[in-house]
Parts: sequence; C-alpha cells; structure tokens
Amino acid sequence: MIPGQTETPCATPHLSFAPDGTARLITALPDLHMLSRLERLGEWRAGADWTATFHLRREQVQREASLHGPQALLDLLRCAHQGPLPSEIERSLDHWTRFYGHVRVGDTVIMLKVEHLEVKRNILADPELRGLIVFFDTSGPWIGVSAARLPQFRQLLAERGLSITDSPEG
Repeated sequence: MIPGQTETPCATPHLSFAPDGTARLITALPDLHMLSRLERLGEWRAGADWTATFHLRREQVQREASLHGPQALLDLLRCAHQGPLPSEIERSLDHWTRFYGHVRVGDTVIMLKVEHLEVKRNILADPELRGLIVFFDTSGPWIGVSAARLPQFRQLLAERGLSITDSPEG
C-alpha cells in the first residue's frame, strides 16, 4: 500500500467465486487496488473465449496468511465476492492455512453445539461473532468460545435473534 493511502471499504463486489476456488469478474471496471490485493492469493488465466478467470493457489494463500493472518484473507475474499462466500472456499482456506482457531494454555473454552449448520455458517460469517470464537469444527456442529468472552458472545447472539441454551443434552 502507498504511504498515506487509506484502504477503502469494499462497497462493490468485483468477483463471483465458484466452490472450486475459481472466480470471474462481474464488473466491467474493477477496482485495480482490489485486483492487486487478490493477485497475492492466486493467478489469472485466460480462457479460450477471451475471458479471464481467477484461481486461488494454495502456496500463495499460505504465504499471505503467514503475513496477514487467515481472517484478513477471508475478509478480503468476502469483500471482493458477490454474495456469501461459498463454504467450500472457506473450508479450503481453513485447511490450507491450518486455521481452526486459537487457544492459549490456561483458557477455559466453552464448547457450543450449533444444531443447524446454516446457523453455524451465519455465525462464522459474522465478523464480530467470529472474532470471539477460539475454535470451530469445520465439518461438524461445534464451536468454542473462551469462557471470559461468553457473556459478550451471548449478547451479540441475542442482538441477532439467537440464544444459547444452558442445559446439557440429556
């Protein structure tokens, strides 16, 4: 980034990602700053019909995640993509970057079982909620929240019309 330049929030999506990690441009005049940021995560390939597709590359994603963190990459792709980012791409990024959450020794983690995977996807897509999650199972219903942050997590869920049931499964 050029010194003194501020990063503008993503107002217009520029790409449409397919579940396999390829994307096509959806705007005639894409934001060049956004494209340059995306090029650090993959490569453009020309098709036979003169259209270009963008392909995420594991090595580039891993390098950028080590520099900026996996959450920054997800935020960038969500910003550039039209609509919700396909869950397959999120799973690939989690796998490639080995990001399944952070837990410090000594933390008490409360494991929460989310009954509907669509609700879990919505929770993980929410930046405020995701920031409080220290662990999540990529294919199952479990997410973990630090006990110290559970009250804040509950409050944010309540603001979104969701709640946590305290009774254990019997």
